[in-house]
Amino acid sequence: MSMVLTQTLRLCLGTAFLMVGGCGAGATDGTMAPTTNVLGALSRVTPVGLFGASTDEKTAADAQGVPVRDMEEVLTFVYKSVNSNYVDRAPLKPLVVAGLSGLSRLDAKIAVQDQGSSLRLTYDGKPIAQLDPPSNTESPSGWSRVAATGTALAESASPALRGIETDDIISALLNPALGALDPYTRYLSPAQARDEKASRSGFGGVGVTLDTEQIGVIRTVLDDTPAAKAGLVPGDRLTSVGDKPVQPLTQNQLIALLRGEIGAPVTLTIQRGEAPAFTRTLKRMKIYQTTVRGQRDDAGIAVVKLSGFNDGTLDAFKAQMRKLTDAGPVRGMVLDLRDNPGGIFRTALDIADLFLSDGPIMTVRDRRGIVSESVASAGDEVLPSKVPLVLLTNGQTASASEVLAAALQDRGRAVVVGSRSFGKGLVQTVYEDLPNKGEFIMTTMRLHSPLGYSLHKYGVVPTVCTSRQADAPTSAAQITADMRTPDFHPEDVLQARRTVDKATEAARETLVGLCPPLTKPRTNDVDMAVAESLLADPGLYARALPAPTIARKP
Repeated sequence: MSMVLTQTLRLCLGTAFLMVGGCGAGATDGTMAPTTNVLGALSRVTPVGLFGASTDEKTAADAQGVPVRDMEEVLTFVYKSVNSNYVDRAPLKPLVVAGLSGLSRLDAKIAVQDQGSSLRLTYDGKPIAQLDPPSNTESPSGWSRVAATGTALAESASPALRGIETDDIISALLNPALGALDPYTRYLSPAQARDEKASRSGFGGVGVTLDTEQIGVIRTVLDDTPAAKAGLVPGDRLTSVGDKPVQPLTQNQLIALLRGEIGAPVTLTIQRGEAPAFTRTLKRMKIYQTTVRGQRDDAGIAVVKLSGFNDGTLDAFKAQMRKLTDAGPVRGMVLDLRDNPGGIFRTALDIADLFLSDGPIMTVRDRRGIVSESVASAGDEVLPSKVPLVLLTNGQTASASEVLAAALQDRGRAVVVGSRSFGKGLVQTVYEDLPNKGEFIMTTMRLHSPLGYSLHKYGVVPTVCTSRQADAPTSAAQITADMRTPDFHPEDVLQARRTVDKATEAARETLVGLCPPLTKPRTNDVDMAVAESLLADPGLYARALPAPTIARKP
């Protein structure tokens, strides 16, 4: 579940290295070669010992064809970013120890022990080397050399490592270490980075989704795309892309053929039922994953489902709202954020702004203090403030979607219905310019709602909780009836949520129990039924809508 802000570094609310055959601080220290007698020798290696190597040593390393210095560049980039911008201060030595230990995922015989003044690297229980830390114990470049040296020595002893791709080794070296920081900080290989970027920022494509069971069968055709303009319809079967037949391809291979440079042509051969096959040449355009769907009923109730936030979501949301409002006056609206894992942080803020005319939306803070406070602007509202708005959440509502829910709840613009959200109040920065074209996604900031509370861990607590009720046809009616009783105090939810960061452990446990998060769909859509009851009864809606109370800045 991710949240991103993006630039070249984008903020997200996401090998065979030079495996040295001969490696050491000099001939007198012993030569590490991939033979069994190496394992009986213990060499002390400093960063300078490998990367300040003699010409002969460099030539020997280059002869192996293993890109040690490429690995060092990637590691330096990552370690420097952690050292400078991670949300909490994080010493580098534990990252290196965890990273070298991560090589055991590729060969279980590799192990490293932190001995305080040095790192002891072993293979199958036998010592390989003693790695000295850099003189500056917080030097990103110094620690990257230690990690690269250790990896090179591990490769010299491990036949398994010598057969593994560079990207896989970098991933094994970095991700166990980064995972120890938090669940959201991670490294992506170049291939993974391409897929992630396509998800965030779009890709050159033709505008179809494919059936997951039948290779080549079109499941949906997106509106206003090359495929739609060419007359393709669901159920059409692609038999070839260009001169390549579809039949032997995997789904991923077919998708790769359909995608390409924006504006570039691609010729498709299509089979439709029993009719003769026909061809169409389409010009690729930028395609975004569909994240917005909407509908309205005859009574003027609009329902918009947001399934994520990418670079195309804001424009798609505005277009959907225009379509819904052009069809006639909207009497009420449901914004469904259930199962929305998040996405681009800025997009969530921009959508919140469409429902607010002024005042705070969200504050982000890094480890040095407040980074910025987002404030709503007037003039771009997509729905009049007098029109009731109900927002749905569940235990899979996370990250950027929690930003949107918290902003509209705190500001008194929406009644939140459902269960407590996931509780991911951390923002990740996406560094897109790693030397090897991979990506580094790192937690850099914490989110605080307009009322001042941190979104992390406890998430958004609905004004109207549905998760305490059984999954039964009568549940919505019971919840609606409870809202009409004197015991219903929606303002208590916001007060409990606002103060939980400084509350006692008992108070925190009480808040957690107020509305347990639901992560699985119900047979009966209790949330939607309650939302419909609120929108059908202006008095009940007004009773459930807490008056906005904006906290003073901390």
